[in-house]
Amino acid sequence: MIKESAVEAAKAWSIVEQQLSQSPFIAGDKFSMGDIPLGMWAHRYCSLRELLFLVKQTFLNAWCNRWLEMRKSYGLEDQPELPGLRAWYNRLLQREGYVLNVAKHMK
Repeated sequence: MIKESAVEAAKAWSIVEQQLSQSPFIAGDKFSMGDIPLGMWAHRYCSLRELLFLVKQTFLNAWCNRWLEMRKSYGLEDQPELPGLRAWYNRLLQREGYVLNVAKHMK
């Protein structure tokens, strides 16, 4: 079930990726209400990737190693590369309101 969910999430993010290849924000050239809810999900998705990178780099303890083994067993070791999503997420992180109201509270 976990692997299937990861596959479905990758499909959903590929739709967002396609849209972001055509415009800097979800609904066009300017930040809009469409960016807020997807921005919340993007924060979780992008943060997970950064957490995985940190764990791979530091191998903090046996729990981290077990977590990596579990992810690999479910086929979740790597997320697909989504350069449009990453660039959009970085644009969101440049917005004070996003950082204060989304990123800060969703750690």
